[in-house]
Amino acid sequence: MTVALRFFLFIFVVLNLALAGVLIAGFFQWQPAVQIIETYWTQASYMSPEWWIGLAAAAVWALISLLFLLPAFKPKKKPKEKFVSSSLSSGRVDIPFHTIENIAYRSAITRQGVTDVRVTCTKKQDNQVALHLKVTPNERTPVQSLSSDIQETVKQDVERIAEVDVSSVDVSLSKRAAGEQGRQARVQ
Repeated sequence: MTVALRFFLFIFVVLNLALAGVLIAGFFQWQPAVQIIETYWTQASYMSPEWWIGLAAAAVWALISLLFLLPAFKPKKKPKEKFVSSSLSSGRVDIPFHTIENIAYRSAITRQGVTDVRVTCTKKQDNQVALHLKVTPNERTPVQSLSSDIQETVKQDVERIAEVDVSSVDVSLSKRAAGEQGRQARVQ
């Protein structure tokens, strides 16, 4: 909801409360409220200044009501999901990025010595993606062989399962903070 719409909604609520307060006070014969009701709505003569004030208040009320009624009928836009197209013998399939990221995540997290993986996917061409992995290894894992092992395994698994060409697999290794508890691995 935009800031302007929130502001108008706030004003509308305040006006509703004020009108309800005037009507309730008039019902209990509170003199200022009775005078407002009689002056601007029940005893205002046609084309008098009081009549115009009452008409303007009713018109503003109707416009504000319409302002908040129209968005209720406006369909919400679904966020456009990013995908990559894969051509199979049976036709074209659109594979969402989160599916490719999930395959890469599961492939990388199964490597021995990996404690956390974050994956992002970018589209290079219609049937080609680039994967960026941020891997947190175990303290006892040799990082030289781990990086190349993850690159090969992730590329093979994504190309085999999703049937999408992987142009590159970028792996960045990060150290665990001392004393950090094991976090639940997740896909970004």
